[in-house]
Amino acid sequence: MMSEYMNKEVVEQDIKGFLFYNEMALDGTERSKMIFDFTKETLYKLREGDLVAVESFTNLAPHEGGKCYTLLEILRLSPTHITIDRLKKYKFMGAVREFLKESTKDFEEDDTRLIRDHVYIEASAAPTGYMMKVSDENDVEFVQEPSKPILGRDVGVLKAKVLKQLINKGIVEGAAIGKLFSNFEEKRIPVLIRPRRMITHHYSIFGFTGSGKSNFNSIIISRLLERPKLKIIVFDLLDEYTDLLIDKIISNGFVVIDERDVPESVINYLKTKDDARLDQAAEDLARTSKKPGIFDSKSFVPVYKVLFKEILENERLKIYNPMIGVSEGIKTVQDFIEHLERRATSDSEKKYLQSMIELIPKIAEEKNLTVEDFSEWKISDIENFEDFVLALRDSAKVWSASGFYGTIDAILSRIRYAAAEETEMPRYYVDIDWVLEKFVVSAEAQPKLCILVSSDKEIMISMIVGLVEESLERRRRTTRIHDVLFAIDEAHEFVLGGSARPSKSEQTSSLAIERLTRMGRKYGLGACIASQRVAYLNTTAISNCHTTFIGSLPRRYDRDAIHTAYAISQDVLNQVVTFPPGNWYAVSMNAMGITNVPVRIIAPNREVELAEFFRDKKYLNNGNVELLERIDYLPSTGGK
Repeated sequence: MMSEYMNKEVVEQDIKGFLFYNEMALDGTERSKMIFDFTKETLYKLREGDLVAVESFTNLAPHEGGKCYTLLEILRLSPTHITIDRLKKYKFMGAVREFLKESTKDFEEDDTRLIRDHVYIEASAAPTGYMMKVSDENDVEFVQEPSKPILGRDVGVLKAKVLKQLINKGIVEGAAIGKLFSNFEEKRIPVLIRPRRMITHHYSIFGFTGSGKSNFNSIIISRLLERPKLKIIVFDLLDEYTDLLIDKIISNGFVVIDERDVPESVINYLKTKDDARLDQAAEDLARTSKKPGIFDSKSFVPVYKVLFKEILENERLKIYNPMIGVSEGIKTVQDFIEHLERRATSDSEKKYLQSMIELIPKIAEEKNLTVEDFSEWKISDIENFEDFVLALRDSAKVWSASGFYGTIDAILSRIRYAAAEETEMPRYYVDIDWVLEKFVVSAEAQPKLCILVSSDKEIMISMIVGLVEESLERRRRTTRIHDVLFAIDEAHEFVLGGSARPSKSEQTSSLAIERLTRMGRKYGLGACIASQRVAYLNTTAISNCHTTFIGSLPRRYDRDAIHTAYAISQDVLNQVVTFPPGNWYAVSMNAMGITNVPVRIIAPNREVELAEFFRDKKYLNNGNVELLERIDYLPSTGGK
């Protein structure tokens, strides 16, 4: 009969080791070296990220009954052989290879005495800042208190039921954002967060391209949407979230698309509400929108077409036009120029504008207009003012793909509507005030989700700055009725700092988001900052995010930026280099049960959830189903 190892109620009985020594790492943090008995089962079960217990020096001082253990997190594992260290300085490589071939056969032996003497598993571990107290009755209590482990004492890997108590300590009702990383089902414990604390204390997501950053954030957003008294605004520069969260848009949200990013067929349908045009509009949206992963193929276009049809019919799609209301203040050519000056943010746009101003006398002469003082010209006195402006634009060689080209179109469009008999803008056009009213000011429970889409960075900056600044201002004057989360994806475009050299408009958006992270909690306004280029970010803004999720980051300077902002050790951060998509370190000051300890989690796959939604709605054809079953997105029905 196997004797009890440490405390069988608390630690695994088939993984045994001892604490070898402690040392100080280069970054000033403590590291522990552990030695585990080598068995094939131990090699399979033991993993980086496992939490282990070692008897604490606290036991040597007078204290209440039971035992105290220092908790450490394993950072690195390495099976080794005693011969290997002795051969490192041996210079005859032929002999070294033969020695190694013979000695490493011991890894395959079943002679426990031979293995114990020659083969072992080295582990590097870091203190978690937690101490575990186990009473004589085996009741477990976790205390956030530094303690020192005793050298030479046994090391025990925490059992699943104990881990659950620690990871989700104090959380009664939380949102599950993933499961604890483990090879064993019983240890894949749901990791819970306190939604409101994560929102109002802000969170960040960092992962290199392909790490599943948008997929994971859409999982978090979908979980948060289940909570009462919360609304979410997503700034989506690359149009990734519309298709990832399309089920949530249909049930409880809107997608607002920049006028220049909308297919013409969609505008035609919205203008006429002609059912004959609905089919083409939905198909164009399904074809051109950015579908996630496995759904990015022609075979799933019909699926998304059905969904976009429903969105269009239910008026869940709006067109963003920043110039709504602008025409009221445009009476003269000078007014028009001043509006363009306010919209010209980049150097190239300012050059375009200056060129247009200089060309006014020439174009006016060609159109037989008086050239004495153009600032006095009334728009109403100029025959076909639109032709006059377009001639200026063409003569100034404004590039048709530039944001300034679209800005001119947007102002002219608004002037056209104002000049028409029906001066009210169509219902499908919205601006910042509409978003503020629906998602920041209104006390109505619905809608809850708004995805703002624009491929124009300057337009997106104006959205971010306008919404953030105005939300902070309005929340100062009103009672907080619900929380609002602003999710900023591709944050390296909008929250610049660090090694970046931001333009004037980028500085404006960075400062606005920094203010949000400093002041938002007071007013129930939260921020999510998501990026793959951490080194370029405003360090103050990201360090104000009290919860962070870190995926694969192969570049050292990005990991260094996280180390600076969050004081996470380099040894821990180096682990993420090899993280596959969907694997994350979760660290939080107050939203998780375990505080300031990196916990490796495996996130759910949003594509799987969408596959299940499509199946339940009967949107999939047989070919879709077979494909999704083949990649385990759906359970196999055996061809039935």
